[in-house]
Amino acid sequence: MGTKRFMLNEIDITYKPIKSLLKRPQITSADMAGWVLLWSNLIGFNGSCWQSYGPIGAFRCFEPEDIFFFATENNPEIEDETDIYDDVENDPLPYMMLLSGASFPRTFHEKDEMIIMMAEHELGKLDTARMKKTYKYEFDTGVYRFRHKDLGEPPHFAEVYFDENKGILLFSAMTEVGFHNLIKDFNTYGYNFPEVPYLRVRPQMVMTAEGILNKNIQVNEYAGMFHKDKDPEDSGVLDNLNEFIALVLPDLNANRMPDIAEAARKTGVDLDTAQNLVDTIMKKRG
Repeated sequence: MGTKRFMLNEIDITYKPIKSLLKRPQITSADMAGWVLLWSNLIGFNGSCWQSYGPIGAFRCFEPEDIFFFATENNPEIEDETDIYDDVENDPLPYMMLLSGASFPRTFHEKDEMIIMMAEHELGKLDTARMKKTYKYEFDTGVYRFRHKDLGEPPHFAEVYFDENKGILLFSAMTEVGFHNLIKDFNTYGYNFPEVPYLRVRPQMVMTAEGILNKNIQVNEYAGMFHKDKDPEDSGVLDNLNEFIALVLPDLNANRMPDIAEAARKTGVDLDTAQNLVDTIMKKRG
């Protein structure tokens, strides 16, 4: 399905040697803060010793797998980490532009970090009738989507796609818990699929890559088949809620109680809904 991607399993330059090599104050202080997952440095050998040059990038939510994803989108011919080194050597500019996403924080829902995880396997036939008894399912143009009964909702979005025309089975989830439990449960039907993703990337990297490469990246080509158009009535309600928030937010930012009834009247939002919305905003802001 589309560009073949590989997950980066190892990297031959470890974190500690880089830190001991550079000994820069900004690296030491950031390391003590504990929020850096990956460093981006330009390091060269001048004949006597190793030295760094250029900007030092501190990525808050990018790891080697995220960089590998970007590399395969930048150059679809890349198959392993050695190809990445060659690609950086040939054209380092796109990789230096990843600094535009350096400040993006990791996103969590309680204890679960939001990470796109997928695994694809060949499967000639699937007993869809049995699957329908325990999974929520949809069907469109030869493709089934089965949603996990417990983990199919946010934040996990654990889903199985089966393309009966191509004989492709795709596991997809937005958390590690959702991904591993999705495959474990699926294997109870008599299968033995490994819990190893062929793609593991954060949404922040997908967004960063789209901006740098100036293209729309479709991580899961099947997901778009099941996205229904918004109901005009629901869209109108959402617009009213957004307008209401825009009216009351200046007062809330100034620590003043807004005129909820008046704002609700102007925007057409139900008064109880408006009150609950303001209460929720105030609670979240402490």
